[in-house]
Amino acid sequence: MVVKVTLEFENVAAMLAHFKTDNAETAKPGKPAKPAADPAPTPPPAASSAASTAPAPPPAAKVKTYAETPLSTMLNDCVKAQKLAEAKAVLKKYGAEKGPQLKPEDFDAVQAEVQAILDGAALG
Repeated sequence: MVVKVTLEFENVAAMLAHFKTDNAETAKPGKPAKPAADPAPTPPPAASSAASTAPAPPPAAKVKTYAETPLSTMLNDCVKAQKLAEAKAVLKKYGAEKGPQLKPEDFDAVQAEVQAILDGAALG
């Protein structure tokens, strides 16, 4: 019998935190699992009417990473199209020497400029 399991994590810290836990679910066969510590009791909610009328904060927006954008593929396409110098100029304009050094808020703008370089390469 073959069992394949795929795990996805937001970042390396989340992955490490997952594998550092030692409970019955992650215990190795043949070794007894450490008993889980009793969680601290949860305090009762405050009986304040002001707290119940306050709006909940909006959920945090997920931050894109370089590997999750088509930009990494597009930069590789620039290399193939012999447009590496132009692509590096765009990265430098946004304060990066390499794609992973870009700020997440710059991904879309850089992607648009790199796409323009690739479109020009296809025409030429």
